[in-house]
Amino acid sequence: MHVEHGIKVNGVRGGDMGKVFFVVEIFDLLTCDVVAKGRLTLPTGDVYEGGFAKGKRSGNGTMYYKKPQQGVVYKGEWAKDKREGYGSVTWPDGTYFQGKWERG
Repeated sequence: MHVEHGIKVNGVRGGDMGKVFFVVEIFDLLTCDVVAKGRLTLPTGDVYEGGFAKGKRSGNGTMYYKKPQQGVVYKGEWAKDKREGYGSVTWPDGTYFQGKWERG
């Protein structure tokens, strides 16, 4: 099983971007697109869990940052591999920001 644009289950994404450990594909009848949920670990150690569309982070998801932002967590909406829409960032000391992201 695989998702378009090179994301593979237990495989390496194009350009050694990271590994997807699980993917569930769903065909969206309204958009005629493959929508997936999975877990992506980047070479930096950052981990993304959430939606994918056309091989990119999309929909709702959570990013756990390791380097250089150890312990920072973003939960919210994604589009085309960027934070897009409503979400929140929480820092290790408990401070947080909630708002709307545009173009990452």
